[in-house]
Amino acid sequence: MRTLAITRLGHDDALELQDFLLETAANDGLNPVAICIVNAHGVQLSAITMDDTKAPSIKTAHDKAVTAVRFER
Repeated sequence: MRTLAITRLGHDDALELQDFLLETAANDGLNPVAICIVNAHGVQLSAITMDDTKAPSIKTAHDKAVTAVRFER
């Protein structure tokens, strides 16, 4: 398993992180996931869903990402 260390997110970083998360989910045999990556201001940089992800999942992923920023997580 590879690790990814990012201190400040830009567009290229968001895409790299997105690919890392998709690969991890696929390799772990997890249920389909929705991924939303936001910057330190809560602005969406990237969003993607795996095949067969439930429709509301991307909104939930966005809301969780913004909440994480607000709570500095």
